[in-house]
Amino acid sequence: GVWHNSISLWRHQLAYNPNDRIALNNLATAYRNEPEYREAEEQYRSLVQLQSEGLNPNDFDPAAKLAANRVGQVADMYLKAIADDPTYPDAYYNLANLYRDIGQTSDALALYGKVITLKPNYRGAYYSLGQLYQKAGQPQNASIAFSRAVALNPDNPDVYYDVIKAYNEALRRDPKNELYQKAREGVFTA
Repeated sequence: GVWHNSISLWRHQLAYNPNDRIALNNLATAYRNEPEYREAEEQYRSLVQLQSEGLNPNDFDPAAKLAANRVGQVADMYLKAIADDPTYPDAYYNLANLYRDIGQTSDALALYGKVITLKPNYRGAYYSLGQLYQKAGQPQNASIAFSRAVALNPDNPDVYYDVIKAYNEALRRDPKNELYQKAREGVFTA
């Protein structure tokens, strides 16, 4: 057959092998790259916010419920890839990214930790972990994660930028911070 895009390619592969962890992971990621899906994630975050404010999910707009279901379907694909191969770090990483993007920070942090346990040199996990810690107001943890990302990817200027942001935030919170002192000395390894 002819594949019009990556979604049709991975669907085709799954038709032949429904348990292909790579195809499941890549199909879920292809869905997440669709503009409509990004809108679905935004609607999902809104629904979660409304639920946290005590509103009944049955009162939600049917389109918003459909969007939430789409997010759940993508998460299920990653979870199936993980169930098929619990040692597959890419599926954990992509599920962590999904959780990060829909505001499930604690779940994302745990999954980035799992990625690092499975593959200690997975630089994207350290970088994403650092960004989450930074956003959560934990500059020391962010600095440690970014420092590891720098050690694994010294040619990426974005990592250095984020390390500097984390150190500056740590300094703002505590001028005697050990991590800030390391930064001043040019020591960027954890």
